[in-house]
Amino acid sequence: GRTRKTVGRPMFPMLTDALDQLGYETKALDYSQWTPQALARHKMLFLAEDHSICYNRVFAKGSPFRDNVLEYVKNGGSLLLVVYTGITTNAQARLIREFGTPLGASISWGGVAYDPKHCGFGDPLQIRSHTISSHEIGRGIRNVQLYVNRPMSLKKNSPLVPVVLTNPGDERQPGKAVIAAGTYGKGRIVLCSDLMWLQPFRIEKDDNARCLMNVLEWLLRKEISEKTKENFRKDLFITMEKLETENSVVQTF
Repeated sequence: GRTRKTVGRPMFPMLTDALDQLGYETKALDYSQWTPQALARHKMLFLAEDHSICYNRVFAKGSPFRDNVLEYVKNGGSLLLVVYTGITTNAQARLIREFGTPLGASISWGGVAYDPKHCGFGDPLQIRSHTISSHEIGRGIRNVQLYVNRPMSLKKNSPLVPVVLTNPGDERQPGKAVIAAGTYGKGRIVLCSDLMWLQPFRIEKDDNARCLMNVLEWLLRKEISEKTKENFRKDLFITMEKLETENSVVQTF
């Protein structure tokens, strides 16, 4: 975080809740503690970027951070990266630039995706993807609600393959990866150019909750039953419907 506090758990409550429900302990560590010895004790790593400047010190010249993480994945670990790639000043997609280079992934030129025919909230910048690949992560998914984002370009030799893409009719960025997955050495990586799809008030839309469960199933190499996936979707602890109901009760009272 910008304050150098470890903010992973409170900033990503739906991911934390999903992992808790699957029986995993989650912890947030300052980047200086991401040593090879510490990383080896973890089943999966999660990195998120809503503000690029705080990563300047993480990737400063001479920092072993990126190499430590990639070596962890090569040795069989799993990595989930989510990045805000919208149009604000500090959205520089530093994680995609740093980790995308050895993975053959980069932010696509052409601006943010724009799809008036397939969007949510009446906003053509908040596209709804119905273009899902046959990858394991895409199993059972018909639509994913996304936030404002610039999708990714993948090189032909990239170990990543697109899983969720912008739709073919997108007016600026047709058929580009928003969520991509692949193997790197013995490990697995999921890279997302949208930070919000797994967050409150997005995860309840379309098949977003199932998408998160599929991502975790693949990264953790853990079979998750259909019942568990459905229960997670139905029992999200915070949704717009629940907030509106609570506000209605308060006003009535």
